Amino acid sequence: MLKNKIVKCLIILFISLKIMAVEDISFIALGDLHYDKLEFHDLDWLKNKWRNPDDYRQITQEYVVYTEKHWDSLIDILRHQSKEYQPKISAIVQLGDLMEGLAGSPEYAEKMAKGAINAIEAADLNVPWVLVKGNHDGWYGPGEPEAYKKIIAPYVNSKLNVNAENSFYTYSIGPVEFICCPDFHDRDYIVNFIEDSLIKSKAKYKFVLIHTPIIPVTGRCWDVFNYRTANEHNNSQREKLLNLLAHHKAIILCAHLHRYSIVKRSTNQGPVVQIMLNSVIRQKDLNAPYWKTEEYGANLVDIEPQFDPEHKKQRKIALAKEAKYIEKFYLADMPGYAVISAFANEDRLIMKVYCGLNEEPVFTINLSELLK
Repeated sequence: MLKNKIVKCLIILFISLKIMAVEDISFIALGDLHYDKLEFHDLDWLKNKWRNPDDYRQITQEYVVYTEKHWDSLIDILRHQSKEYQPKISAIVQLGDLMEGLAGSPEYAEKMAKGAINAIEAADLNVPWVLVKGNHDGWYGPGEPEAYKKIIAPYVNSKLNVNAENSFYTYSIGPVEFICCPDFHDRDYIVNFIEDSLIKSKAKYKFVLIHTPIIPVTGRCWDVFNYRTANEHNNSQREKLLNLLAHHKAIILCAHLHRYSIVKRSTNQGPVVQIMLNSVIRQKDLNAPYWKTEEYGANLVDIEPQFDPEHKKQRKIALAKEAKYIEKFYLADMPGYAVISAFANEDRLIMKVYCGLNEEPVFTINLSELLK
């Protein structure tokens, strides 16, 4: 009798330890996707009533075309990696602009949101999608905020068992916690949410998922705290945020600028690492970046000389100031994806970066070493 009780206790203990054990995991990271179809738009509104006439060209000649040509191939490579990769793929992180937006009416906005979610569901990858709200996901055009709340936020809630009604949420898997922040105008709220989440987190590895970069990495200077927002309060908040990220060794994952970038920036609390991704696939057989640079500073403005000439000087000044803190930098026009592996019993985070729809990486980066 006593022997049987001991055996039962040992079995229960073994099962409990197995449940409590944290496994090594990997996750796929995707940047902007801009999933789109012509049927999602009121084309008359887009062409004749929307404030930016170039969006009609971009949608009809780029995003709709890329979706038709390359979406299925993208899903095929994600499916392959989800089945074959080790450590096992446990999530797909999509860093905003899942869809294009600019639908033109509430009816079309709902059609677009449903279409994007149906495309994810049809992929049937058997892992959760961790979605970050981008500026094209429910901000532009009539009915789009309502469609996001009605369709996409409940989808995220149901799949991740979180409350993403305002698109701020955290999600943990294995030794990793994702702190998810949408494109949002209230910077103080963003800082406070990240601070509270980092303080509460017990995860070994922390990732801040945010659509817009926190550290500027292109000549456009489209970062959360950019030169246009500079004042005493915002500058102080930016410094606070960077030091918080460094203190907690939280890695930034972002998108928005349709480029690949990795940057290491110094702070009073140590280094901050930011990774930016783009997954708008323009060419199926892409094997190398269209262009690349490792030079950080005012020269980044010259890569796009026609962009916003009115503020060229201010952007150069802002980048020259930031350059003092940049320790490592790489920027490329290289659409693709990344896979990040987190090891529970080692201090080891490994990122593999893939160009286009390739199965073999172009870079393998030890993120743990980069954080030192």
